[in-house]
Amino acid sequence: MTVQSTTSRADYTGNGSTTAFTVPFYFLDNTHVTVYTTVIATGVTTTLILGTDYTLTGAGVSTGGTVTTTVAPTTSKKLSILRNVPLSQLIHYVPNDPFPAATHEQALDQLTMEVQQVNETLARSIKLSATNTIGSTEFTVPATTRANKVLGFDSTGELSVTQELGTYQSNWAASTSYKQRDLVKDASNSNIYICLTAHTSSGSTPISTNTDASKWGLIVDAAAAATSASSASTSASAASTSASAAASSASAASTSASNASTSATNAATSATNAASSASSASTSATNAASSYTTFHNQYYGALSSDPSTRPDGSSRTTGDLYWNTTSGSMKTWSGSAWTVAYNTGGGTALLAANNLSDVASASTSRTNLGLGTAAVLNVGTSANNIVQLDGSAKLPAVDGSQLTGISSGGGATGGGTDKVFWNNGQTVNTSYSIPATTNAGTFGPITIGASATVTIDTTSTWTIV
Repeated sequence: MTVQSTTSRADYTGNGSTTAFTVPFYFLDNTHVTVYTTVIATGVTTTLILGTDYTLTGAGVSTGGTVTTTVAPTTSKKLSILRNVPLSQLIHYVPNDPFPAATHEQALDQLTMEVQQVNETLARSIKLSATNTIGSTEFTVPATTRANKVLGFDSTGELSVTQELGTYQSNWAASTSYKQRDLVKDASNSNIYICLTAHTSSGSTPISTNTDASKWGLIVDAAAAATSASSASTSASAASTSASAAASSASAASTSASNASTSATNAATSATNAASSASSASTSATNAASSYTTFHNQYYGALSSDPSTRPDGSSRTTGDLYWNTTSGSMKTWSGSAWTVAYNTGGGTALLAANNLSDVASASTSRTNLGLGTAAVLNVGTSANNIVQLDGSAKLPAVDGSQLTGISSGGGATGGGTDKVFWNNGQTVNTSYSIPATTNAGTFGPITIGASATVTIDTTSTWTIV
């Protein structure tokens, strides 16, 4: 049999019901297949056990087989099926025996599968392109030196175990969750620290005496720099005094010349020490300035419009922030545009406490909502009011002389303003029931239609005149 497909793995996402999963590759033995489940959210992987967590069919079949799990993977898990051929050769050829073609071909199939297996593993590794070169992919730094460091590249592009500065979190504060490589400032002495171990802070400053001191690494020793600068100044002053004393001693007596020379030598040594201290102070100040520049290039401060570059002129980076004084909002760079991160209620925001009193135009807002002018009319019986039914669902007393479209079948009528004649129809075509405890009157004659009835309650009367 031949190995015609280069496929050596299959991945599926669970749905909570499917238990049968296709193995789309040729394998020689059930032990040559490994099945994993991975929690998608966390990446935690579990190796399933053949015969306990799943069964397998199709060994020796060129088209593959089927993995059937005992429990259907849920939507939160991924199922991975990989060919895992042992890297061994167990076939023995006996001299002068007939050539075992089938056995030989199976051995060739296994060799091909082993090559595909190595290639699949290699495809998941980090590697250089065919046109790239590197001096060495090995590093000899021991584990204790590598602790809390990151793997990077040096100025020549070679692998290097190095330190990476993290995100500046302003002044250290208690009850704060800090992540590894976060940067904070100790407000008690202006020292800058980097978080070595993720933790929630407690206690108080200075960090050097805090119970979590071992979880921080000192980056900028501002306190020592200030002390060194003060010591340098004191040393320089002492050197000047010593030199003056040496000159006085030399002019006073030749006998003191030797002492003066010695004092001068001491003064020179003190000056050298002072210069060294001043250099250390300068280095600390430079490091502090570098840390500030990194922070300032992530938060630009207050600006009146969207900036096109960082404060140092470099390109904007996703997550950069600045305060827009025009709109009164914090804005963040999304990678392609400045967007409002949150609004404090200033600018054009509508506040719930104002009950829409802060809209630019109430009339325009009503028009946009399709309310028209009726939305601002008052209820009442005066001019330009909307008439409201009373508590008995009846109209209040209003002037109805201008009403139109009212049927003429009810009420008295007559010539001019006379209200003398009452008109009613002569045929009842629709069945009608006179309500209980009421009297009804009609001018006759009256004809009741064939399909209509008039029902009179025992407590009511119907009078036809």
